[in-house]
Amino acid sequence: MACSSTKKSGAGGGCANCSCASSSQGASVKLPPKTTSKTESTPLLWSTTSNNASDSYLATTASSSASTLSAAHECPATEQHDPTFVCCRDVVSADERTLIDPDFARDCIVGLSDGLTVPFALTAGLSSTGSTRLVVLAGLAELVSGAISMGIGGFLSAQAEMSHFAYNLKSTQQRVERSCGTEVQRQVHDILKGYGIAPDTSAQIAAELTAKEQARRQAEQMAAIQQNRTSNAAGRKLFGYIPLPSSSSVVATRKRVTSTDEESQQLLPEADLDQAGLTPFLLKLGEGLEPVSTSRLYISALTIGLSYFIGGIIPLLPYVFVQDAGRALLLSVIITGVILLVFGVVKQRVTGGEGGVKGYAYGAVSTLAVGGVAAGASWLLVGLLEGGGDGGI
Repeated sequence: MACSSTKKSGAGGGCANCSCASSSQGASVKLPPKTTSKTESTPLLWSTTSNNASDSYLATTASSSASTLSAAHECPATEQHDPTFVCCRDVVSADERTLIDPDFARDCIVGLSDGLTVPFALTAGLSSTGSTRLVVLAGLAELVSGAISMGIGGFLSAQAEMSHFAYNLKSTQQRVERSCGTEVQRQVHDILKGYGIAPDTSAQIAAELTAKEQARRQAEQMAAIQQNRTSNAAGRKLFGYIPLPSSSSVVATRKRVTSTDEESQQLLPEADLDQAGLTPFLLKLGEGLEPVSTSRLYISALTIGLSYFIGGIIPLLPYVFVQDAGRALLLSVIITGVILLVFGVVKQRVTGGEGGVKGYAYGAVSTLAVGGVAAGASWLLVGLLEGGGDGGI
């Protein structure tokens, strides 16, 4: 309560008519200095801050709590000296597998499954004729022609995939070149919104991808100019040096490319230029397309062809060593059946299929069923045709 009276009393200068003076001594008591801080020094019964400030405080508290919790659960790999300590990245699940390349696995599966099925069905059907020589000759002819055909098919399939990617790469680059910043942000957000990314974060990612795209183009231009210089130097070395008039535009272009190359090296110090930028982002995440190397053509052709030949030679071997067609057919069925079962289990394992007894049993039985149905249909068809031929058809 402020003093309302200016009347002084006594040597102490206390207020005569105010409660700030001591009742016993009549001396004044000095008031505490007025503070300019807006914060409260004592707890209040209600909040004096706005809702936004309160929300900000709660968010900050939650963020700090989450950071503390995350830090508490981090693996102290650099400070841990316990030999029994296992980092989270080294923890192996119960069904941990070593998977192979999906393209290579696909080619092997296509070749082996066809090789184990088609020649086996053919030899089983021809065994009803009773001539093992006919079975071997026809089986070898089909095996060689089938392996060549399957290899060529794999080559053409990979070539078509490469052409498809090249066309989409060119069209995407043209679309990126004529797109404004707003359109780029929209395209990026259309892809990332399915992952729960906010529009502001998508805009930042779009800006970063645009910068990487420009750096990649500058590096490509520099590589093209460097290649042109190399070819020109080789031509001068072959045909002799011919001085050319210097052009200011050429000098300016060289300076501009040199400066942009330095900027691109700063932007992309360690990243792969082919996989950086907006165009690879739109192709990979937007279209689901991956670049196809030239070696993929020959690897696919060789893998499918050899897989078909290896798979097809197995059911043919009993007819080479056994003269009786009936016994050879029985051995071929047993051997091929076992191989189909093993192949089904391996296929289920390396392709990431369902594990456990149920999953492996399904893979083995399904593969055996496909081969058995094909062989049974072929054997039945040849038997019916042979019986009809005896009847005069």
